[in-house]
Amino acid sequence: PVVALADTVWSMAVAGVEHPTAWGLAASALEAHRGAPEFRSEPGVLLFQALTAHRHIAAAALRSDASPWPPPASVAADLCADQAIAAAWRERRAAVATPSAYGDAVAGMLEELGYAFDRDVEGADGLYTKPFVFKEGGIILDLSAASAQHPASRRPCGELLLRHRVWTSAGHTVLAISDSTWRQIAQKAALAADGAEDAAVATVTRQKVWLQAKVEGLRREELARQVDLPEATAEMLEGLPFGPDGLNADALKQLQQQPAIVRERSIAKFRAAWEDPQTSIRKPSGYMIRTIENEAEHYASEQKKKRLLEEQEQLRTEGRSALDAAGARPAGGWSHETGRALEDAKAGEKVNGQVTNILHGRVWVNAG
Repeated sequence: PVVALADTVWSMAVAGVEHPTAWGLAASALEAHRGAPEFRSEPGVLLFQALTAHRHIAAAALRSDASPWPPPASVAADLCADQAIAAAWRERRAAVATPSAYGDAVAGMLEELGYAFDRDVEGADGLYTKPFVFKEGGIILDLSAASAQHPASRRPCGELLLRHRVWTSAGHTVLAISDSTWRQIAQKAALAADGAEDAAVATVTRQKVWLQAKVEGLRREELARQVDLPEATAEMLEGLPFGPDGLNADALKQLQQQPAIVRERSIAKFRAAWEDPQTSIRKPSGYMIRTIENEAEHYASEQKKKRLLEEQEQLRTEGRSALDAAGARPAGGWSHETGRALEDAKAGEKVNGQVTNILHGRVWVNAG
């Protein structure tokens, strides 16, 4: 039946099934129901969401040798392009996704924190609306009135999973925030405040601090992924500024190229300067790059000194072990007037001679 087929296709999209064979079978099953009246009702709306979402995800991962999705002139393609079904989907989307009561408050906090963003950005095909999209970095804040978790399983809801999968496939980083999160922060602020006025101020302050920490954490993770920064190094950067007015990809790329000890020292030096009220850092990325260069040079100098000391120790060790030789070195050295010049020797030539000394597997022979 079309109803069961719609549920199956939607579940495939939510579960992240990406194998072309599975979706090819789904397309073939839809062909068997071409012209079914159920496509004009709830099953068709569900299929529109699932098929359009998979189209976005498949397009982002499309290889040059792969076939496009959905197949041309197929039922799946017709469903994705049907404007009446798309309109019905938007009505359903509005019904199941109650707008957050904190949209304006979050917009105000973001403006105070200096983040540039756009609100309520709808995709070209009308599939999803992004509540907040940062102009730098592509972060999406997905505000919702209801919890993002299923009340029974406590796992993320299917609608949210599918929406976020579409956005992340397009290169976005997504942070889901339910209204209950803001209420919990407000409750904690009220408990710590002395009065109603103090509670209101404390609530806004705490919410702003929480939001900034989350956003900066996302920016840090996104930049770390871009430059393939080790996870342990990314964690060391927690609490530092990121983005156009903080540490950018150039600084993190420079950091990624260094040995672990240089990364650790550079971050510690930068953090100390950043947190020092007496130090003014106008260009964090430039400051970090100079710090990395200085620490790399210092580390190279340390390694050079270390190698020199090791060589000196090796020479002293060999000097002491010379006493273990089978015979003592003559006062005048091993050369003698009747000796054969070394340049006269030929590789592969067979010679006879007396063994004059042995030391740690090395043998000296008087071959003339």
